[in-house]
Amino acid sequence: MKSVEEIKILLCENTDEHTRKFLQLAKVSGWTVYSCQGSMDAIRWLKNNAVPDLIIIDQNASPLDGFQTTDYLQSELKINVPTLISNYNDSQTSDDDTLLDFISKPFSEQTHKIIKAKLRKKQPLIKLVDKAYSLNYLRSLSDGNEEFVLTSLNLFRDSVAVKLMEIKTALLEKEYKSVRELAHNIKPSFGTLESTHGRDLCNELVYKATEKEISGLVEQLDQLYNTINIQLKKDIPSYTQV
Repeated sequence: MKSVEEIKILLCENTDEHTRKFLQLAKVSGWTVYSCQGSMDAIRWLKNNAVPDLIIIDQNASPLDGFQTTDYLQSELKINVPTLISNYNDSQTSDDDTLLDFISKPFSEQTHKIIKAKLRKKQPLIKLVDKAYSLNYLRSLSDGNEEFVLTSLNLFRDSVAVKLMEIKTALLEKEYKSVRELAHNIKPSFGTLESTHGRDLCNELVYKATEKEISGLVEQLDQLYNTINIQLKKDIPSYTQV
């Protein structure tokens, strides 16, 4: 296993001040840091270089923010790398085994400890089944009307995208009750596509997950949604991906 001191980190911060501070901390640990200006620069870097051990990206990165960039890397580039979203909420830190977490600014000695913990505990996301959805239920309702099926799929695409964004916002603000309520709200949408994995993830979020486990489950639910979108576009040419 690679030691913490040999770690390579991709950094995408909005200000030179935060970049300089992080580079100072990294120098002490011997980490190799590749700094990018904006999310598109980070995406280009990842397309042309070996995948790093950790990505740190500003929540307000542009043109894609931290969440959107992470979604793009996973859904389009198939890159699943432990990622820290940096923000200004001092209460948010990374101390669990999930792929996506938060780290507060300004960077400090606490940042150093969080990254060490994250790198030691990093784990890949749970692999999804080859087929993440089924249209059997929708087609039984539609009585052969493919327009009805497509309309239902577009509704799934749009409504779940909105709710997942609301879930991420609630998670960022540690509004765990809202996260559970929103997960309960979208569970029927996954049920319509006979996504057992989606229903199970929602049930875990609503009824069983501890606050520490919620971030990882949200990440898995988001990955599942992206996977379903990709598969639908491949299977149904007239379907428009988000």
